[in-house]
Amino acid sequence: RARLLRQALGPALARMRELRWEGWGNPFEQKITRANCAALGVPTYFSVISEAMDLTRMGEKLRAGEYGDVAAFNADARLIVANAQTFNAPGDPVYVFADQLRTLIENVMPEAERRLEALERKARREIRIANKRLRQHVASMTAEADA
Repeated sequence: RARLLRQALGPALARMRELRWEGWGNPFEQKITRANCAALGVPTYFSVISEAMDLTRMGEKLRAGEYGDVAAFNADARLIVANAQTFNAPGDPVYVFADQLRTLIENVMPEAERRLEALERKARREIRIANKRLRQHVASMTAEADA
């Protein structure tokens, strides 16, 4: 299932990473750590935000098979938006960019769910075919042994 989730969610994550804001790039790509928050001039980030999330961490979790379903991936994506809008004031560039990311998430997640369903259907079909071939092979071997 982890492989299917990577195939289904990888394009959604890529679209989120491609989102750019003129002069800023994508502020959600950078890994959020205490050290880089201090370097960026936001040393209080972790006193406001209890669970940090960023697109880099989401990519790591996806590659490691840590997402059990689409909902967990979606929750992390929405956590990025919630954190940005909790820490930053309305009208702040990062707050506004989070709104753009939210809109993108709303558009890409249904596509990812449909992609996963199609991949799962294909995998089930391939398993049925492989099982049928295996049963035929076993029947053939049994017939030869009986002869």
